[in-house]
Amino acid sequence: MGMRTWCWACALGCAWLLACDGDRGTRDAGGDSGPAPADATAGDSSPMEDGGPPVQCTATRLLVTTSDFATTAGLGALALDGSAPVLASEALSDQDSVPIRLGCRGALLGRSVGLLSLQSPDDPLLTATTIDLDPEGSMPWGANPVAAAAASETKVYVVVQGHDEVVVLDPTRDAGSAIRSRIDLSSMARPGDMDGKVDASDVVVAGSRAYVALGHYWFDAMWAIHFEGSELAVIDVATNALVDMDSATDGVQGIALAGNNPWRGMWLDVAANELWVASTGDSFALDGAIERVDLTAGTVTGQVATEADLGAEINAFAVAGPHWLVVLAGTDVVAFDPAATTITPTTIASGIDGMLVNAGVVYTWTREGDSAGVRAFDAATGAETTGGDPWAFGALPVSGMVAVP
Repeated sequence: MGMRTWCWACALGCAWLLACDGDRGTRDAGGDSGPAPADATAGDSSPMEDGGPPVQCTATRLLVTTSDFATTAGLGALALDGSAPVLASEALSDQDSVPIRLGCRGALLGRSVGLLSLQSPDDPLLTATTIDLDPEGSMPWGANPVAAAAASETKVYVVVQGHDEVVVLDPTRDAGSAIRSRIDLSSMARPGDMDGKVDASDVVVAGSRAYVALGHYWFDAMWAIHFEGSELAVIDVATNALVDMDSATDGVQGIALAGNNPWRGMWLDVAANELWVASTGDSFALDGAIERVDLTAGTVTGQVATEADLGAEINAFAVAGPHWLVVLAGTDVVAFDPAATTITPTTIASGIDGMLVNAGVVYTWTREGDSAGVRAFDAATGAETTGGDPWAFGALPVSGMVAVP
């Protein structure tokens, strides 16, 4: 168990730090021994529920949210063909809206209002359907949806942190009938976790299973954080049942993780059937890491990089090419070969609040100062390709970004 004073305001303020590779982390590594390029031109894949061929689609633009995290939030887009940024609205209902990609369409997670907004397949700036994720009769806006992943065109898993559950929905249905079922995660709470929550934070679909990151942490009266061990809850996609990964222990067990607080992203190497999971641990200690999980064996096999290696907190990561990893370490975006004997990071940009990697380009955003806005860098060389001033989307600072068709 770890314990240090935790800055709760800092934790909330960092909730919008994202690193994305198309449809968040499903990418086939092909014949190379290292991770495959995060290249949208190769087409994104979403596994079909019946095990058939994946649906292919290509990212054509960036869907961008802006917010002051107080009163106002907006939505914009940036075409990947070099067109000027577009501001669609500065009137989103939620100041903590997170843009995500579900298969071949964009969506917004309204974290503070408990809503999932599915954007139009033809225009991601237009909302097609808004689904209330709170169970009937529960406290309004208590859901706190934090992540989602598509298992097929008709099945999406949404991690609802506030209710310790995963909502299973069909995005092709109307809002009133979209929710198909709810997977209760509360049985996986740890005995020593004094708040009784599992702290679900992320989800990835890998073939016939979905993996949900559980943090199992709690705060005492002095706001010191305590860790009770982290794990990946495993869901059978065909039945939506939790899979027990340790039959020798009472209850349903997931895959035990080595790190604490696994909420900084996950990436799937399909060819190796390996999941990379980023844990930040305590925000006031360099105790986090990106670890490798062998999904076939259900065990952690090692670390890709640690915060001690990088000398800063791991706030996000993305695979940018074979043997090339991009990490938001503290407020610096750095790149390195994770297979090297000694990790030697190359700094791409500094003073960064968030990043996204798509099609060999690193997009960074800074919320304040003279360089506020979005900039672009070549992932391989680190050279800036913005071609002028940072891109802005109205008066509000950028809060999140994802690549969508």
